Amino acid sequence: MMDPVQLEISRRSFLKSAAPFGLGFLRVARGQTPVERGQFSEDDVPQAREQLLAMVNEERSQAGLSKLQIDDLACKVAREHALDMAKGEFLSHWGSDGLKPYHRYSFAGGTDAVRAPGLPPLKELYDQFVDAGGQVWLCSACTKPRGIDESKCAKGASIVGAAVVVEEVVNGAKALSFA
Repeated sequence: MMDPVQLEISRRSFLKSAAPFGLGFLRVARGQTPVERGQFSEDDVPQAREQLLAMVNEERSQAGLSKLQIDDLACKVAREHALDMAKGEFLSHWGSDGLKPYHRYSFAGGTDAVRAPGLPPLKELYDQFVDAGGQVWLCSACTKPRGIDESKCAKGASIVGAAVVVEEVVNGAKALSFA
């Protein structure tokens, strides 16, 4: 008789492998899901979001990670992106307008949530920098293909070409940063 082989599998790996089977069983057992029966509505989204968050936080807790919280602005931005993808029949992090997730979040006013440990929110740091006379330049070669114009720029930011940057360097600019 052979020795049984013991496999070690993480809870996450098990759930990822078992979920399709479990979901398939539920469909067979109940016929159709509420979405398929037309019983899942916009009113059900908050409850579904909370249940998913609870499941994610349970996984994070088991991995020794901190809990996540719902960000209403991020949910709004994500919903608009999901509608954009459905309408355009595509699936991507990039929107049909060429914007990435962080672009959409920032343009929706989401900079308040951007922070580093021990520092104030990015918006507060940015405002202090601009109020003290700091200049923020955005590369025209980067902004133009993404449909970003001056109307989408934050207070104190302007779109410039390479010639402006070269002139500043030649004149002894004190600080330049590229991201």
